[in-house]
Amino acid sequence: MAGAALAGWKSWGEPQYRFVLWTAIGLAVAAFLVGAFKTWRLRKKEKRYEPLNEPKDIASWGQSTFKALDERHGIQEKGARLTVYRVEYDSRRRDPVQLQQMIEYVGSSGGPAGRFVPARCGAIGVCARTGKAISAKRESNDLDDFRAEVVRQWGFTEHEARQVSVDRYSFFATPITESDGGYVVAVVFLDSRHPDLFEREEVQESILEFCGFLTDLIRSCYAS
Repeated sequence: MAGAALAGWKSWGEPQYRFVLWTAIGLAVAAFLVGAFKTWRLRKKEKRYEPLNEPKDIASWGQSTFKALDERHGIQEKGARLTVYRVEYDSRRRDPVQLQQMIEYVGSSGGPAGRFVPARCGAIGVCARTGKAISAKRESNDLDDFRAEVVRQWGFTEHEARQVSVDRYSFFATPITESDGGYVVAVVFLDSRHPDLFEREEVQESILEFCGFLTDLIRSCYAS
């Protein structure tokens, strides 16, 4: 028995067999490395679409942006406020499912940070789904008409419509993408008690200007 084992070892010790053995080992190592690389790439790709998790940095941006907008356009006296939502996708990373408010409203009170809004709802939902900025204002001062409007035009259920702030008259939402032409990962949202605030071109330009700084901040997270 020992002799057979020794003979087998001597056979594998021959040059031609050593070549076969080391070739097999090399292929196995290569297969392992390829698999590890694919796993790393997959995890890195998945990481790019994880929800944002830097609320302190986003809150600092929100405070400074609101202050700058107020200095330029007096948005505080017009009852404006600002917040930021992150966008969460379905398991296939194709369609937005919901948005989560990242920070407390800046400028005046509003819904609390951490709450979720379905992606079918409101200006923020349109922005997340289309990747385009949107400016809008309510059509009626009548409360019942306004609630019917948000159901008819903005995708809310009747129950959800009753939770919408009733003192808001104009709205603006703009997307933040993870790359040029890439997924929408966040939405900056402003609303106001003034009906025409966001129809002013200079106000829109200022908002988009300051959103450029937020884009750089967020993209730095996704590039890391």
